[in-house]
Amino acid sequence: MGPHSSGEVEALVFQAEGQLCPSIASDHTDRKLEAHSVALSKQVCAKPAATDAWLYADVADHIDALVLRSWIVEDGERKPYQDGSMARCAPPKT
Repeated sequence: MGPHSSGEVEALVFQAEGQLCPSIASDHTDRKLEAHSVALSKQVCAKPAATDAWLYADVADHIDALVLRSWIVEDGERKPYQDGSMARCAPPKT
């Protein structure tokens, strides 16, 4: 993804075999290119997604308690970058 890219954790909900499945993905952005074009900086980066997900039916009663969290490495040290819950996301359309 390049030395100038960074990611932000994002909620991901997809449908598989007729079932809604919540998971997470990363909205990577090229921070150097962002100074010229925000749209292009997002388009040039891959959007990696988790390889695991839940069935929505299994987590629907507590989905707002699921935590979205990411870290960055700054000056060689791992530091919290994002911390929020699925409660801040729009509910999936079932």
